[in-house]
Amino acid sequence: LFERGSPYTYTYHTWQPFMSSLTHHFLGCKPSGPTLLMLHANSLHSQVFRPMLDVLQQHFGIIVAIDAPGQGYSPPWNVQSQEEGSAAAIAEHVYQSILALGLQGCFVFGHSMGGCLAALIEAAHPGTFTAIYAYEPPLYTPSGAQAEAKRGASEA
Repeated sequence: LFERGSPYTYTYHTWQPFMSSLTHHFLGCKPSGPTLLMLHANSLHSQVFRPMLDVLQQHFGIIVAIDAPGQGYSPPWNVQSQEEGSAAAIAEHVYQSILALGLQGCFVFGHSMGGCLAALIEAAHPGTFTAIYAYEPPLYTPSGAQAEAKRGASEA
């Protein structure tokens, strides 16, 4: 799908994994080093990671960022039901992109929603990532989610 070797590449590629297309960006490409996938926060896009590239390229070979469905350069995501627009559905959509790009076993950095998506993907498909670094993920345990819901209801 891509070649290692150039000291620095920055290109846009769009493809159709399933359901709709996602845009992914190869932010860095060098001959050796582990692969890093970067997943952005809600309402943002993959370009927010560009300021980090100089540092990241010292540690990673290929760096890929995916624009989530309906965000960044990915086209609008038309969902027909609440289930199709759920976090689990979005995570599965991103997982299909990971498979299509051959990124299984990569490291992943997820900011906010991106961290949540990484956790959901790993929970549904164990072994997808070598390691997850989630920065500010909106994650709750089932008991934590119930307590938060009760607190919100009592404050209303």
